[in-house]
Amino acid sequence: FKLAENHMYKDKLKSSRMMRNQTLKLIVDTLNNEYEKERAHTDRVSRLCHRTGLAMELSPDQLRDAELSGFLHDVGKIVIPYDILNKPEKLTAEEYEIVKSHTESGYHILKSIDEFSPLAEFVLSHHEHWNGKGYPRGLKGEEIPLISRIISVADSYEAMTADRPYRKAMDREKAIAELNKNAGVQFDPEIIRIFVDKVIPKEADQAEEP
Repeated sequence: FKLAENHMYKDKLKSSRMMRNQTLKLIVDTLNNEYEKERAHTDRVSRLCHRTGLAMELSPDQLRDAELSGFLHDVGKIVIPYDILNKPEKLTAEEYEIVKSHTESGYHILKSIDEFSPLAEFVLSHHEHWNGKGYPRGLKGEEIPLISRIISVADSYEAMTADRPYRKAMDREKAIAELNKNAGVQFDPEIIRIFVDKVIPKEADQAEEP
């Protein structure tokens, strides 16, 4: 009886884990299919996070976390209404608060899945600012997890250099100027230095290859 009970709990746990993994896949697929350009955004942020990690000589485990967290950083947007995420005009203060909730939603989604639970904190904190004026907790400097600081830079650069419902893409030089202007304010200045010196040139070279 004890052996049968143990098998039953193991099967239940395995089934539960598979169900949660399938749910996460469904959420990601839904975001990528329903929201224009979301797939391109998540793929590129993930790639930029990985390249930044390589340039920073992170460990293999950290590289994996950076790449996967970059891909999943916006998973919490599944709770944001379509008309807000794709609004071509400036968001109202109330709408912006709704959008900001995606970091906490993403945290709870990932925390519920054992395999992705270690990434939850990185997703929660990727909109924190170096000067402590980000969200959701107002973390400052190195209080912000390293992976979150990497996502913040990659996410912002990708957003600036891609078309958005409310504006056209910014050219590379203007985006670099914006990153440098916000080094030590929004972004970790050392990550900005590495990103501008080593990551963007490599990204540009590959984009220009036939």
